Amino acid sequence: MRKFEQYQDMIARLFPELGDVESDERILSRPVTFQVTDDCNLACFVAGTKILMSDFSYKNIEDVKVGDVVMAFDEHTEPNKQLKLKPTKVTHTFYRHDKVRKIRAVDGSEIVCTDEHPFLDGRKKWKRAEALTDTDTIWRYRRDKNCVFEEKISFNKPLSDDVIPVYNLETELHTYIANDFLVHNCTYCYQINKGKRRMSFETAKKFIDLLISGDKGMSTYINPTISPALIVEFIGGEPFLEVDLIDQICDYLEAQLAEKMHPWATKHMFSICSNGVLYFDERVQKFLHKHRDNLSFSVTIDGNKELHDSCRVFHNGQGSYDLAVAAAQDWMSRGYYMGSKITIAPGNLQYVYDAIMHMVDLGYEDINANCVYEEGWTQEHAVEFYKQLKRVADGFLEKDIVDSTYLSLFEQDFFHPKEEDDLENWCWGAGTPILTVDGYKPIEDIQIGDLVYTHDGTVHPVINTMSHFADNCVRIFGDSLPSLICTNDHKLFAKKQGVFDKYPVNDLISQDQICTYDSETGFEFKRGLNKQTAPSQIVYNITVDTNHSY
Repeated sequence: MRKFEQYQDMIARLFPELGDVESDERILSRPVTFQVTDDCNLACFVAGTKILMSDFSYKNIEDVKVGDVVMAFDEHTEPNKQLKLKPTKVTHTFYRHDKVRKIRAVDGSEIVCTDEHPFLDGRKKWKRAEALTDTDTIWRYRRDKNCVFEEKISFNKPLSDDVIPVYNLETELHTYIANDFLVHNCTYCYQINKGKRRMSFETAKKFIDLLISGDKGMSTYINPTISPALIVEFIGGEPFLEVDLIDQICDYLEAQLAEKMHPWATKHMFSICSNGVLYFDERVQKFLHKHRDNLSFSVTIDGNKELHDSCRVFHNGQGSYDLAVAAAQDWMSRGYYMGSKITIAPGNLQYVYDAIMHMVDLGYEDINANCVYEEGWTQEHAVEFYKQLKRVADGFLEKDIVDSTYLSLFEQDFFHPKEEDDLENWCWGAGTPILTVDGYKPIEDIQIGDLVYTHDGTVHPVINTMSHFADNCVRIFGDSLPSLICTNDHKLFAKKQGVFDKYPVNDLISQDQICTYDSETGFEFKRGLNKQTAPSQIVYNITVDTNHSY
């Protein structure tokens, strides 16, 4: 049972007439996001560091993009088990300036990194770069034999006192391979091509004015008719580094909503997720108190102290776990809600019980957990998942917290089989042009929030982007059709034997009529589709809100 009601549930309860519609486009609360800063108060590698990609090629770390697929490994591999390489998607890229050191293995291989970056040592434990000595062994990838092995350190010293640009990645497995060294993604710093930039108040004002007026297509994404409640999210870096700016934005938004007697004036919420380091700062406390009645606030805690401090560290090497826990416990002690989310994957499945009960011990009473959707799940994982959940259930019963602590994994409405279409991985090759409100844009450059045209001519926002390495690619082309690369199971709108529907490329022939769009003539149906097998490659796809087409 949830102790604290979710905001969207509250809106549905308080305004039942707003949810009593047949349209699937109505969303009772929809978020908009302000990235107020790139900066973060919490590790990276120098430009030119070679990242092992999923096709076993190499790419300079500064050229790796979100959506690229790199090789990684399961950081939770038991000491007596062999490390195995696995492909994983890059979810964030980072950039900042810092001092660096050079580490050299006995075979002469070198890597230049920041002091705090974690390397996998011979015990399969994470060890900071500055703490490695010539008595340590670390894990490396051997390309000629396509395997990983242990190797001793021969040199580890700082290069100079100068600060230089450094880069990092975040991956879904939280690991990757740099210059053939096995490393953790340790991803709590700065996004690539950014530094210490901050959003200006003038920029925020322009967006708020656009949000309220609905101009320039904004009303297509969000308006009080389809979304009677508004959620405003603030992200960073660490957002509380710009707490004064956030406070100014909140004040301006509320003043404009009140002045215009806008429906959102009484139905809005601010949302901030922090690392907790600045929580006790006087300005942050003042902001939290001021907006407490319209604020969803959370502190990120990555499991236990050892795991958290292996990733979230200050430049002096000190971990931030104690500050994060103190912030979370202080907020909850005042009677406020603080939720949490645990991501479950095959590699960390054996820690589900420990992770959930750790959150319980910290005082969390609303715990959300979800499973990654990527491949890798087996029947054996299902058995282990059951065992872990059984232990959690027993733990809840022993602590007598079944009615007082909510765990999403015990939600009876969850765990229904997904629709068949949702299980597919249809994708397009790089360079495929997607029609947006700003013109055509290559699919690999599409970002969450971009507004795209859909199959019925309406505009909808992109809510997810994805990519993977595919070996079922085909090139489709024709005299009156564009030449594109996609997976052979991707569905196209077409007329087949006079029936208009979505059909897999594999099922389409030259006599079928493919639905196309021309900016001057609109939608047209064209015959003459040809198909050729295309090389294996990275392919891309996007998810479009509500309409699910583009």
